[in-house]
Amino acid sequence: KSRTLGVGQGSPRGRPWRKVRVGVTTTWPQGPPGMPPPGIRDLAALGYLPSGSSGVSPARSVDMNGEGFGPDLQRMLGFLAELLAFEHLPARTFLVSAAGLSEGHARTYSDATGRGGLGVVLIFGQWRLWAAGTVPEWFTLRMSRDTQVKVNQYEAAGVVASDLTFADVLVWSQVYHWLDNTSAQGALVNGYSGKEDLAQIVHVATMVELMLGLDKFLEHCVGPANPADLPSRLLELRGTDRWEECFGEGSGFVRVPLIFPTEEEWDDPACFLRRATARRRGQPVAWGGVRIDVDGEGG
Repeated sequence: KSRTLGVGQGSPRGRPWRKVRVGVTTTWPQGPPGMPPPGIRDLAALGYLPSGSSGVSPARSVDMNGEGFGPDLQRMLGFLAELLAFEHLPARTFLVSAAGLSEGHARTYSDATGRGGLGVVLIFGQWRLWAAGTVPEWFTLRMSRDTQVKVNQYEAAGVVASDLTFADVLVWSQVYHWLDNTSAQGALVNGYSGKEDLAQIVHVATMVELMLGLDKFLEHCVGPANPADLPSRLLELRGTDRWEECFGEGSGFVRVPLIFPTEEEWDDPACFLRRATARRRGQPVAWGGVRIDVDGEGG
């Protein structure tokens, strides 16, 4: 997050700090010329978070006496260390052309329902793919009980599912991704959320994007314009005229398995970076995730 210290405020070392902005690329505050930047412990003691993608409250991250790190902050430090050690950070060079989309850009869409139904769609060159399923039970149990917050979390998780589902097609691509939930979009674009569970989804999404080397542009679309709205409600809409027009026989779309991270991967999102490094060293490592495309209650 961002925080500004006034002229009269400073670190425990007595140096004024500039505004802090953290994200996938982290900028630490600088002191006067010739002076080293403040240490991580100085930042933690004043309530700063050293990892850019977390919305966890500093009160829960730093021990109450202000010394040492609590378990949340320890986890964030591990996450930051993995990110900084990653050898293949892609250049962020995405260009938006006034001429519109070209076939060199993948177009992906995701949608989620309040009951955990997920739908994802890809249009890229000759590829026309869709997938549908229901989020795993372990994921639902971890999410907020607040209905609206839960929908936001499902929507953000749908973006992760889209990347993993279409990983073999998307790897090292420029991607326009559309979703119809501004809260999820904002968290993913800004790299953090004040909701702890949503912040963890942002962590996972960031790691998967880096693993695949994606340049991604997230855009909002209204629900009726989102083609992923149909597969997210597969059981409800399959067989209707609307479904047959968009995804029925002759539409050119092919169904593929919907892939979602495992619970172990969710707790260790940096595993996706390690897999990317292994693959680029010639090791036959899978992208990760498991199939969740069984047609169940979701939707």
